Amino acid sequence: MACAAEEAAAVFWSEAAALHAHSACLEVVAWAPDGLRLATGSADATVRVWAQGGSDNSWEVVLIFAGHSGVIRALAWSPDGRKLLSGSADKTARIWDARSEPELAWGL
Repeated sequence: MACAAEEAAAVFWSEAAALHAHSACLEVVAWAPDGLRLATGSADATVRVWAQGGSDNSWEVVLIFAGHSGVIRALAWSPDGRKLLSGSADKTARIWDARSEPELAWGL
């Protein structure tokens, strides 16, 4: 299980680990359907996608999506894990290619 924490971190309860990369409080987290990636949305108006990697199998940021001008309030993965939807306090929703950084659509 993962949850958002006030100190701009995602906390993993099963692993007793915390992820720090955002510059403001985390607002939302969402696991990818395959269970191998985690998306985090923050008050810093960015979405970050995390995956385990490296020799110690630690979590690292693999994608950063920037384009909103407000707090990220919602995240949802497509069933195949290829797309990620973000909803923001700026009153927009954006669809991102979760395999790379390009935004697929905006202002929905």
